[in-house]
Amino acid sequence: ESYVIQDERVQLCKRSHMGQGSQRNYGIDISKGKYVVFMDSDDYLEKKGLSFIMSELRSHPEAQMACFGFTRILRGGKTKMSVMPTDGEEVLVCGGDDVLYRIMNGPGYVTNKIFMKSLVDNVEFDPRLRYGEDTMFVSQAVERYKNALILKTMLYCYDCEREGNVTTAALDERSLDYLRVNRIIFEKHYRKFAVV
Repeated sequence: ESYVIQDERVQLCKRSHMGQGSQRNYGIDISKGKYVVFMDSDDYLEKKGLSFIMSELRSHPEAQMACFGFTRILRGGKTKMSVMPTDGEEVLVCGGDDVLYRIMNGPGYVTNKIFMKSLVDNVEFDPRLRYGEDTMFVSQAVERYKNALILKTMLYCYDCEREGNVTTAALDERSLDYLRVNRIIFEKHYRKFAVV
């Protein structure tokens, strides 16, 4: 609520919880900016992270999305870095199948990406999925992008130890959702990259 007071561009929407996918779809529908970024409520971007990403996007206007590394905060405050595949470059602009290959071989989360809104207006999170909806959304969104900006920089901090974290929850029906999503994506996209 304090952000609403500080910045007129911020809009607070209170809805009964209908699942993460439904909430994110609603956010896309009501958003008015040029880009869409997703965050979990107790994760955060590094200080000035969003400004840095937007500056890079302005410097590379041919890119319709940006992907960046993230830090997993593990038990006891330990961290594990996840770097996007950039071939050692700090900033890499790629296009065509290379976009799909690099993004889907990096973390398939939406939280370490910024999407041009006009290209995800008709892409939705599947509200029936309890796990893997990020990966499915990303695979569908990437099909619409001609170029992506891949940043080696770690900007998103992901708290893996928070209570109720879906990623660290016990194996159950959610795990089956994840397997289903990965099978669909493999059949649709990965086969073109398979080495025979």
